Amino acid sequence: QECSRVHLATWLRTSARATSCRSSNMAVRALRCKGARGCARITMSSAAQSSGTVPSNEKATRPTVAEECRTIVRNHTFGVLSTISASEPRGFPVGSVVAYADDEAGRPLMFLSTLSKHTHDLQVDEKASFTVAKGLGSAEDARVTLIGSIKRVEDDQEVRRIREAFVQAHPEAFWIEFGDFQPHRMERVLQARYVGGFARAGTAREEEYADAMPDPVAQFTGPVAKHMNEDHEAQTILCVQHFCELEAESAKIVALDRLGMDVQITQEGATRRVRLPFLIPAEDRKAIKDRIVELTKTAAAAQTKTSESPQQSA
Repeated sequence: QECSRVHLATWLRTSARATSCRSSNMAVRALRCKGARGCARITMSSAAQSSGTVPSNEKATRPTVAEECRTIVRNHTFGVLSTISASEPRGFPVGSVVAYADDEAGRPLMFLSTLSKHTHDLQVDEKASFTVAKGLGSAEDARVTLIGSIKRVEDDQEVRRIREAFVQAHPEAFWIEFGDFQPHRMERVLQARYVGGFARAGTAREEEYADAMPDPVAQFTGPVAKHMNEDHEAQTILCVQHFCELEAESAKIVALDRLGMDVQITQEGATRRVRLPFLIPAEDRKAIKDRIVELTKTAAAAQTKTSESPQQSA
């Protein structure tokens, strides 16, 4: 029977009496439910904490829901604006793909044409939602929906700021100079709803979303994951074997952030995802490489030690 999925942070707060962690200074092990195929919950070992060289468990897990939302919004430039139809059929939600940028608080900034129906909808009812997705090819693709009120911005100073941010995100957007395109902004993000894949979803409140920061390494992670998957998959498999205690036929990095990486592994033809947390956050591009090298070196050293043990005992 499938075991219930427990959030890592909750487990960490209640596991003070947990035993039998791996003794390596950078060890991570997966706590697996016996008889279940589905869940691996990863935590840093107590030995790694006691070494004094790594942060606490809580800091080596995942970005918060608010941070995930802010990261997706910051690193994309098109989304789906859903308004409440003011024309027939009235009262139904209608989605339109629009270009956007975001400001320092993560609020979507748009130039909307007065000729468009969604602009007319907003003139009648400011309530709207805005959805941004990493992709639309799989249920595993992360996405976020922001809920709030969208209004036209008329203050000259604010208009200049919105224009600068928008042109930086869309340097080819000559059309914002047309007279019918006017600056709009979601004035308050009342709620951000996040879906990060199967069994990964959450909601960020207004203040949580506004106070969060986008992941500083998100723009670099795609090339890093591509390089690892094409040239160093064997090392990723080794990390999964050592830190998660799972045998894998293949292991592909499908997501990276400053706190760790999600790896999709194949076991006997079936796929699943596991989390490999970094022991120290990666705050820039070089640090991503450093953190991955740390994991692979630790896994390789453990494998060497294991292979030598039988010979020593003999």
